[in-house]
Amino acid sequence: MAICSGSSTRSKNKGASFKDSYLDKAKIYSWLAWQEEPGRQLHQAIKYKILNPQHPKAQTFLIWFKTLYDL
Repeated sequence: MAICSGSSTRSKNKGASFKDSYLDKAKIYSWLAWQEEPGRQLHQAIKYKILNPQHPKAQTFLIWFKTLYDL
C-alpha cells in the first residue's frame, strides 16, 4: 500500500484533479487497480477477501466501515 500512497501523492503534486480530502480514496483505488483482477470496487475487495480483514492495519478501516453503515 505504501507504493500506492506514494504514487497517489506524486500524482496529486503533479496536478491530478482530485480534492485533498479524496487522497485516501485515490490510494485504495490505486491499490485495487494493481491487483490480479484490476478495476474491482471497494465492496468487491471486501466481499471477495482481496482485502485481508485480519491484518492489523485493516482494523481501523473496519471500525470506520461498520460505524458508517451501522453494521
